[in-house]
Amino acid sequence: MGRGITQNELRQKGNWVVGGSSAVSNCISKCVTCRKMRGLLQIQKMADLPVDQVEPSAPFLYCAVDFFGPFLIKEKRSEVKRHGAIFTSMANRGVHLETANSLSTSSFINALNRFLTRRGPVRQLRCDKGKNFMGAKNELKAALEELIRSVCKSIKWKTSVSGYHFR
Repeated sequence: MGRGITQNELRQKGNWVVGGSSAVSNCISKCVTCRKMRGLLQIQKMADLPVDQVEPSAPFLYCAVDFFGPFLIKEKRSEVKRHGAIFTSMANRGVHLETANSLSTSSFINALNRFLTRRGPVRQLRCDKGKNFMGAKNELKAALEELIRSVCKSIKWKTSVSGYHFR
């Protein structure tokens, strides 16, 4: 109830409070239940979505990856642990599942290779900072640098100055 209704209830019971208006207002402002009932509705605050999730693009051009499991699988007469790698498309929320023998870097690279051969090239791959993901990133970066060095050594460079070609 508000200040006026509360003050009228006091007067109907035969009580007259001197300076009652400010006393009732003070009491209502300190009451937790009254504050909850009279409070404004809260609005959910949410950050802007990344551009790769909002703009339409080809499936799995922008995707995220994570591991899940382990699962016990029976191979021959023994049970072994296997993990799963889930690749999700950021634009249309498509899902691609791959199996991984372990949580190692080489196992992730194999799963990533199978994913890329099936779904095509990826422009951006989001992941957490797991050891297998960071190891794969560093290993693939080193392989790319080695490839660039080997290709640059095999290229014969010819330069020209103002249209004249030198041999």
